[in-house]
Amino acid sequence: MMPEDPLVRVCGVSKTYTVRRQALPAPIPGLPWRRRSSEPQPGWQPDPVDDDEDDEVDDPEQELVPPSGPVVALDDVSFESYAGEGLAVLGADGSGKSTLLRILARITSPSDGTVELRGRAAPLFAIASGLMKPDRTGTENVRHLGRFHGLSPDLVDDRMARIFGWADMEGLEHQPVKKYSGGMYQRLAFSIMVNLSPDIILADGTIAVGDKPFRRRCGARLQECVEEGVALILATQDPSVARRFCTRAVWLREGRVVTTGPIGDVADAYERSQDPERPPERAVATGPATIAEFGIFASDGTPLEVLARDEPALLRAWIEIWNAGVAFQTIFVLEGNASRARVIQPSLHRSSETGRHEVETRLPPGTLPGGRYTVRVGARIDSESGPSTIKRPGNRVLEVLDEDEESPIEPRTLRQIEASLDLDWDVALLR
Repeated sequence: MMPEDPLVRVCGVSKTYTVRRQALPAPIPGLPWRRRSSEPQPGWQPDPVDDDEDDEVDDPEQELVPPSGPVVALDDVSFESYAGEGLAVLGADGSGKSTLLRILARITSPSDGTVELRGRAAPLFAIASGLMKPDRTGTENVRHLGRFHGLSPDLVDDRMARIFGWADMEGLEHQPVKKYSGGMYQRLAFSIMVNLSPDIILADGTIAVGDKPFRRRCGARLQECVEEGVALILATQDPSVARRFCTRAVWLREGRVVTTGPIGDVADAYERSQDPERPPERAVATGPATIAEFGIFASDGTPLEVLARDEPALLRAWIEIWNAGVAFQTIFVLEGNASRARVIQPSLHRSSETGRHEVETRLPPGTLPGGRYTVRVGARIDSESGPSTIKRPGNRVLEVLDEDEESPIEPRTLRQIEASLDLDWDVALLR
């Protein structure tokens, strides 16, 4: 249940930019200027060298100017975000995600509408955008950003060791930032933002920085912040990233809200819009059962996108049974570059009741070789109408990290992996 008052309230926000009409410099004497025959596009500039001899400008002194007029980046956007919630802003390039983050961070103002923030917002998308002063030491930059966010000097000094320790930069506190490597610079900036008690975190798709182990820590820290009551607003065009951190989503297209709702529903609709050949969910929702959602989780229940090979993982699916007496057998497929695994429920589970069933199995540590896996789920169904199969549209991405250069487990074939997976399964009726 959401708290009564949101930390972020966006009401009817619009943003319009004006492209100003400005004459371009006069042509260089003796250099033929030619104009393109097609209609000029936004940002058009005349090309001084063009192979089309028929488009030569008769008057070299003629004024050539780019097109002008308003550009609508956001149009009547409204939503709310609450403490302890991850809210994804999904959309393709040019949909208005970055403009929205800039408005929420008070970097720019909306042309219309209102934005209400209760608490301090930390903009992670501005990690390398000049908030830090290169000539100042790391300690001075931490204090500078603390003052920027209105924090007391005592609180900032109290968190100083924690900030540098979390960034793995102990002993570098008094070095000028300009002497840091690019990775060190980003790690420190990220650590400052998430360790100075923000109420709201504003992030784009590059929410994790540094090498793979550190990126994994970044993701875990963001999840901790949400569990501690921080409101996370994540702008991304990657549904798998949105599913990992968020429970609700807003889908933007050309600056307008397409839909809002639970992350599973919005992310699936967005994915189908990016892949028109994918069958709509309703095409598999007319039978005796459907797969409502699925995911990969750590032992504590937090969503996983990156897994250390020496750690376990949980595979979960939620199956809606529409007719009593239907039996189902769940199948997870994990496909990587060098290996492929099918994790199959040992036998059909017959349900005497309708409703949503949670199916879960545990992958022991070391099950999968290191690599990047695409995860899909389906199920075999046995009902009065006969046997059938169902699939859940979409997939998840899991990256398995293997810190050993020479893995003791070589990439295995499909049959070898299937034969080795003797797993326990749990099935529970939720409603």
